[in-house]
This record gives sequence, C-alpha cells and structure tokens, in this order.
Amino acid sequence: MMPSLRGMETEPRIRIDVQENDKAYMIKADMPGVKKENIKISVDGSTVSLTATSSEQKKEKGGNMVRSERYYGEQYRSFSLPQEVDEHGAEAAGSTANSARLNLRSVKLSASTHGSPAAQP
Repeated sequence: MMPSLRGMETEPRIRIDVQENDKAYMIKADMPGVKKENIKISVDGSTVSLTATSSEQKKEKGGNMVRSERYYGEQYRSFSLPQEVDEHGAEAAGSTANSARLNLRSVKLSASTHGSPAAQP
C-alpha cells in the first residue's frame, strides 16, 4: 500500500499483464481511481504507451475547522512487445465507474504486412 498524504492516496499506478496467442497480444491494465475517458492509448510499432490522468478533491468540515485538499496527477507507462502490432487494430474495452481495467487486444503484424525487405519481390 502506498503512503497517503492526509488521508488521500498517492497517485495511482498502472499495473499490466500481457498474454500472447498466435495472432495478438492481450494486455490487461489496472488503473485504480482513473475513469475510462481519462485514458490515452498509443501504439507505435512494438511500443505501447498508456497515459492516465486523475484528480480527487476532498473536503472536511467540523465546527470552526474547514479543510480542502486536491490531487491532480498523470501516470504514464510505456513498454515494448516482442513483435510489432497494428496500431489501427487495437481494441480497448472494460471499465467500472471509478476504476479502469483496460483490456487491450493488439493484432500482431507479420513481416509481409509492414513491408520488410524479405517480403518484397
């Protein structure tokens, strides 16, 4: 568990699992406290990048005491897959109201798909 600042969690971490079959990579990413609409996915060759922004505001009132705290943060995670994937064929799904679990399926590119010298006449 990450330490907290006055009762607020520190910025969330992106946790990933990657599985592979003959045609695609299946990437599962847990992003606690991040809404689906605050996730950006980028694929460039074999590199997958995930960016997640989050914010939290907390107010406490009691007697003469008023306290307000805010957190705004951005997490970034980038990793390389063993083989290039189709950036247009990436499919993302999954989320709950306040915590995203991203399921991303990235289709593998064969050597002939992206024009390697071995595939040209």
